[in-house]
Amino acid sequence: MEENVSGAIYDPGGTFTRKSIVNNREYNPDGVLTAPAMPASGVEQKNNFSCRVQVFFFGGTVTNVLKNGTGIGGMTSGSIILDPGETLAISYTAAPNWTWFGI
Repeated sequence: MEENVSGAIYDPGGTFTRKSIVNNREYNPDGVLTAPAMPASGVEQKNNFSCRVQVFFFGGTVTNVLKNGTGIGGMTSGSIILDPGETLAISYTAAPNWTWFGI
């Protein structure tokens, strides 16, 4: 379900194993979220929130960034958008900081 602005959120069930409810005003979290702890270098962190997030990472010494296992060449700081269930892995020699925002 996406872009619902005036109705209630209703899930009739069904057989789908992966559902996503995003961009629904006053339902999905937005703004600063409690970020998970920075995992060890190169370890994937899954977006376990029920919303799309924008992850800003900065500082430290980043050597590689992967989104869903695919490298993002030359990125050492910046932001990545993750849908629910997507992953981010940051390889580093000195851990960066990160902030997660629901969008």
